[in-house]
Amino acid sequence: MTKKTNVVIVSEFFPRSAIGEARGGVEMRCWHIAQRLTDDYDVTVITSREPKLPDTDQFGEIHVLRRGPVREYSQVGSPMKRLKFMIDVYKSIVTLQPKVIDAQSYVAYLPAFYAAKKVGAFAIATYHDVWKGRWTKLFGLVGLIGEVYERICLSKKWDLFIANSHFTKKGLVSAGIHNSNIEVVHNGIDLEMIQSIEAEKYLQPTICSITRLVSYKRVIDLINAVAIVKDQLPTIQCKIIGTGPDLSLLKKEIQKRALTDTIELLGFVSSSKEVMRILQRSQVFCLPSEIEGFGIVVAEAMASKVPVVATNIPPIVEVTQQGKGAVLVKPRSVEELAKALVTLLTDLKLQKQYIEHGAKIAQEYNWDTIGVRVADLYKNILL
Repeated sequence: MTKKTNVVIVSEFFPRSAIGEARGGVEMRCWHIAQRLTDDYDVTVITSREPKLPDTDQFGEIHVLRRGPVREYSQVGSPMKRLKFMIDVYKSIVTLQPKVIDAQSYVAYLPAFYAAKKVGAFAIATYHDVWKGRWTKLFGLVGLIGEVYERICLSKKWDLFIANSHFTKKGLVSAGIHNSNIEVVHNGIDLEMIQSIEAEKYLQPTICSITRLVSYKRVIDLINAVAIVKDQLPTIQCKIIGTGPDLSLLKKEIQKRALTDTIELLGFVSSSKEVMRILQRSQVFCLPSEIEGFGIVVAEAMASKVPVVATNIPPIVEVTQQGKGAVLVKPRSVEELAKALVTLLTDLKLQKQYIEHGAKIAQEYNWDTIGVRVADLYKNILL
């Protein structure tokens, strides 16, 4: 039997169990790609250590190493714990001596790069969005740290960048990365799982949103839009799946708007099937975000034959093929968002149009095909 080449994937977060309960697009990509690489490679995923989880795990043929101090899942904060995680990532990679290292998130980039140079491995940076020039706008002065850190990451001589969209590739080129050193491999969806679900629609008109609860996802706009929609559709319901630092703020806004009987914050739903079931039971899916690297949930909604209302930002325009698969609205425009939701909820002919277009588009985002593409890139870089 031929010995498989050792590959390390580094992601700040990874599903907690073999169920694959991803809480964001990066985790979801890592999970599905790792699964589909095991036929050709010996795959180890290095991720952060969350409470009540062992330091090592085995999910099928995927080896999971959890490193750094124990900390709760969060996309922000914990600078010292994150620094310790980075140090542990470096040490673990040096011990493993892999041939290929694929870093999948900001905190992973530098330790993965330096460890690759130490052990003579190929260094790949999978990029989900380029934030260069936007950090301080989003996070104030604290964002200066992110701005400096990303500029350092982008200045390194990576063997390859994998961009999750043409939009992200454009951002990398603008940041000074040569076009020839970037390959676009879109994110994907689990078409087989999605198509296996049988779900009856909710009796009341229902909007579903699946997103992290962070400011740039603009869930606050959806809440305010629902308040307007309710004036025209009094029985409207909205189910928001996801967790994040804005949870308390959003709860207060829902109470302030007297929408506690209308909007349900479901938090983190561990089962991907249950997430898709809630989505498929809904009449409309909504993603009000002003920043996305790709928008996996939009592709999942299209595959689920649920019409989509989303923001008119380049990654969403790309994933919906210039808006053929969704109604696109101006970011931060609550009135425009509310109008689009009402239109799509009440116009059955329009619903059918977007369902048909979206279902066709979604066929292009199959994890099986995408996994083969990533495996081939590894093979090419190893030649």
